[in-house]
Amino acid sequence: MFGFGILLMALADFMARRKNKERRRCDICRQKFDTYEAAEEHRRKAHADVVV
Repeated sequence: MFGFGILLMALADFMARRKNKERRRCDICRQKFDTYEAAEEHRRKAHADVVV
């Protein structure tokens, strides 16, 4: 039973990391960035005319 908990925690960590990576892309052009803040800044500057 203990091993199952460890597997669930590893899966949760994996999914959280994957979700965070996905958020570091621009919504419009899908360009990758190092941080979420950098992606948001790019989106505001480069795609200011696009409304989502």
